[in-house]
Amino acid sequence: MATINFGNILGNKVIGISSGIDSTAIIKELSAVRQKPIDDINTQLTKNQTKVTEYGKLSTILTDLKNTLNYLRNPSGLTNKFSNIFNYRTSTLASSTITPSSYLSVVADPNSQVGNSVIQIGNLAKALEQKSAAFNSRNIDATTVATGAHFNTGTFQIGSGLVESVTGRTLSGFALVSSDYSVDGAGTGILTADGIHDITVTGGSGGQTGLQGKIASISSTYDTIGDTVTLTTSINGVTYTSNAITANTSINAGANTGIASGETITFTAGAGGVNETSFSLETDQDVIIDDLQANANIFADNLEVGIADQSIYQSRRIQNFSNPNVKAPLTGLTSSNIRFVSNSFNKTTGEFGEIKGFNVKASTGSDGAISVDINGETYRATGLGTTVNSNLVLQSTTTDKQLLVNLGDAGVSVNISSDANATSLERALDYSFGTRELTSITVNAGDSLNDVIFAINQQGLNTGVSASAIQVSEFDYRFSLKANNEGIDNKYELFDSSNVLTDVGLNATSEAEDAILSIDGVEVKRSSNTISDVIENVTLNLAQVTNDYGLVTADEINLTIDQDTDTVADRVVAFLDAYNAFRVYESEQNQRNETTSEYLETSILGGDTVLRTIATQVANEIIGVVAGTTDSNFDSLSDIGILLQDFEGTGDTVSTPNILVYDETLLKQRLAANFDKVREIFEFKYTSSDASLGIFKTSNAYTISDFKLDIDTTRSVGQQIKLLNTDGSDYLEDGLNVYLDYNGGLITGKINTAVSGLQFVYSGDGSDVITVSVRQGIADRMYNIMDDYTKDAGLLDDAVTAIGEQNSDYDTQILTLQDRLSDFISRLQRQFGVLEQAVNSANSLLALLDAQDKARQQG
Repeated sequence: MATINFGNILGNKVIGISSGIDSTAIIKELSAVRQKPIDDINTQLTKNQTKVTEYGKLSTILTDLKNTLNYLRNPSGLTNKFSNIFNYRTSTLASSTITPSSYLSVVADPNSQVGNSVIQIGNLAKALEQKSAAFNSRNIDATTVATGAHFNTGTFQIGSGLVESVTGRTLSGFALVSSDYSVDGAGTGILTADGIHDITVTGGSGGQTGLQGKIASISSTYDTIGDTVTLTTSINGVTYTSNAITANTSINAGANTGIASGETITFTAGAGGVNETSFSLETDQDVIIDDLQANANIFADNLEVGIADQSIYQSRRIQNFSNPNVKAPLTGLTSSNIRFVSNSFNKTTGEFGEIKGFNVKASTGSDGAISVDINGETYRATGLGTTVNSNLVLQSTTTDKQLLVNLGDAGVSVNISSDANATSLERALDYSFGTRELTSITVNAGDSLNDVIFAINQQGLNTGVSASAIQVSEFDYRFSLKANNEGIDNKYELFDSSNVLTDVGLNATSEAEDAILSIDGVEVKRSSNTISDVIENVTLNLAQVTNDYGLVTADEINLTIDQDTDTVADRVVAFLDAYNAFRVYESEQNQRNETTSEYLETSILGGDTVLRTIATQVANEIIGVVAGTTDSNFDSLSDIGILLQDFEGTGDTVSTPNILVYDETLLKQRLAANFDKVREIFEFKYTSSDASLGIFKTSNAYTISDFKLDIDTTRSVGQQIKLLNTDGSDYLEDGLNVYLDYNGGLITGKINTAVSGLQFVYSGDGSDVITVSVRQGIADRMYNIMDDYTKDAGLLDDAVTAIGEQNSDYDTQILTLQDRLSDFISRLQRQFGVLEQAVNSANSLLALLDAQDKARQQG
């Protein structure tokens, strides 16, 4: 029988039952053509992922380079002195008679002054320590005679050593009256041509706690209908409005209106109650208004001149000074006798500043003195006799503020004729004001030695005292008290009016002493053997006393502070190594096949724009000349022995052009002989005529090195900071002024201006013209380049993000192509199915015809 079979014709493996066609193989071969674009995209995805990984390696290399540059660039900010390697110092001790390291050790912080000092040590600081007689046990009842040494029941107090500072607080909840106020320059001190005089604080209806500070400008409003003048002014940001002042017609016995001599003008803020405050002025000459606002303005202007810079002060009782804490010889002195006079109280918290310990100088006749520091100001009463029983005024040495200690009002008399008496008064004032604390310890019947020790140590943070029991033998335990810190200021005191400690038998085994040393012939005393406030940024650790202190034959220690040139050299070499590591990496990524000139498979970033751009930027900086150095012989790396040289490579490292090599001897010679000139090659150098302006961030984009900033924060937003030339003229770009952005003390140069990217921190009063100079060394410029690439959302992050976006597009393309391929395969499968059906039908028809033909032949 004849049948249709394409398999025989095509020579394929017979798959189709009727057709004999291997449709699976045919579909696979046809699909392979459409699979290739998908495979190509997957290959590109793999390459992209490899590139992302390589960008990570590049970021690590650049970050390492950035970190080495940070030590050399003089970074801005609070950590500058610790981050700038050129500020590092070394200390050297020498002596011709002793081994200095056995007596003294030194730590020189960055920014300490280079120089030499001669040191003698006369005494070491010691802590007060007391030990008792023998207790029989530490665990049994220590309040009976049977225990040997014993406590009596009751309460004693431990007076702490001097605390660093306490917050001074004023009493609240009482009404101030006019006598609680004073005015600087009141009376004839403020007379003007118009006879304006005598500022007087008047009683309001309440506490008046807000009335304090300098009086600002005065403005006027004239009511031509009612012939009245109303004035307004401001004190500490609070607006005060005057009563309506009537301009009468009796001034010149004519029609002219005016304000008569003797007129009282009262300024009031608040609307009654405890918030109302007021003060008054009085005229002593006639003032002509003559129905003119202009004359009223002149009147206000003259008033303003008359009270210019006058301050209203409050006198407040001090909460810190409370009677229960006062010890002899100040018994009887209470808070009503202690006042603080100021025009700058904290109205919200009632605070007036941080109080530090009192100092009392003994008097030999009339040279006694009492002083204390409050908020960094020194308040002092001098010329005191051996007996002080009058009211004392401790006057600030820098402002008009005062601390009043009214011994006379309290009927208190103190003797300061000896150092011991002076110290007693000093400590009494410290306890009274809270710069020393009194802590109560209660001993109850049945308490053991351990119980008392536990109670004392529970208060150790307040008292600065540690207690312990020392076992001498089986039935001999010694109660021990010891100050946690050395020095006389840290000496504790015991107040025992209940005789709790009478039978304990405490004796001092070590008295509190201060350290005494001589620096270049000047004797100083400190309460610790670790001394960090004698030589700035240098810490001295005293170990033992030098021989013959103060005598001609005294042992001396020579201290030398110098630049740490070795560490600087090490950091420079670290920079060179990091730079060379980048150069080698760049060369590895640009390796090509010598025959085809194509990049090697390992050169993932071969021809990459990011790598090529940063390599070009870095190379330009390395060969660049630093502008504005003080010596043109020191303005490039080559001037300090750092040169470019081609590296031939080794078995493990590719050949690399233009790596940096250095002459170690020349580098150290340059550092030793020209330290400040060498640092200019690397550092960002900033100078300002005003310490209130500091550099916060540098930039490679600015184009001006010497300029002035005209600061006026009262100008409209956007124009508060104006750029000036060094001669004070406006700096213009395209004929327009250049302004910097101002935001809460941060000043930022706008993009595409001469100060683009520079940021400053400003802490001034809002009205300044400050001269600025900026110079940028190689390390700072290169650091900024590295930072642009490696910071969060930097250029490398942008490149990785771009690859991610590209990969996302590729993923979308793959899904689309895969859908199309699936549709294509389905379509082929349907078509081959239809073909199979047709062949099957044809073969069935052929079989029928064949059967009919055979039937006819048999008939």
